[in-house]
Amino acid sequence: LALKVEGVPGAQNAAGEPISEQDFVFITANIVPFGTVISFRDMIVAYANGSGMSWFTNPEGPRRAKITNEIVDTADNFLGLTFHSSTPYRLGPHVVKLRVRAVVPVVGTHPDPNNHLRIISSIQLNARSATLELAVQRQRDPQAQPVEDASVEWSEADSPFEPVACIHIPMQDFDEEERNRIAENLRFDPWNTLEAHRPLGGLNRIRAV
Repeated sequence: LALKVEGVPGAQNAAGEPISEQDFVFITANIVPFGTVISFRDMIVAYANGSGMSWFTNPEGPRRAKITNEIVDTADNFLGLTFHSSTPYRLGPHVVKLRVRAVVPVVGTHPDPNNHLRIISSIQLNARSATLELAVQRQRDPQAQPVEDASVEWSEADSPFEPVACIHIPMQDFDEEERNRIAENLRFDPWNTLEAHRPLGGLNRIRAV
């Protein structure tokens, strides 16, 4: 899931460049198996030299495989998913992770094996609007909730998510030629952001490069 907030006049990004919009980028997992820069490098090297499975057979292998399986699990319904930033960001003086999910659970799917997410989303948004909740999870313990290792889950018991905004998706027919053309030409970058929402951690620094 990617969100683009437009109309941010006079703003600058983390590099001091002027911007008029801010991007937020999410995945369906709250952690990632390659949580550090070194782990990410090792994964790329292993797959590049044809020994990708070795990344799952070292002592960290079972944990990495479990996280990967959760990420690639098949979804029935796009609007029924929960989305996570997975990496931390600034929120003014705070360090947070972000979460987006439907306010009212959305269920249902379509039997098409290749385009079921697009089809069921089109059917549902043709019939009714949808509201998503944006929430933040604040870092309270830097040791238990590290910035530099995105494979470590931040305990919701210790740091519950706090709603900060609602995203309203009006009833619409989005699956038409002009909208698809616009969508294919959009670019989303987590570094296209205000300094107050700056991405944090090694994986986000890799994204910047």
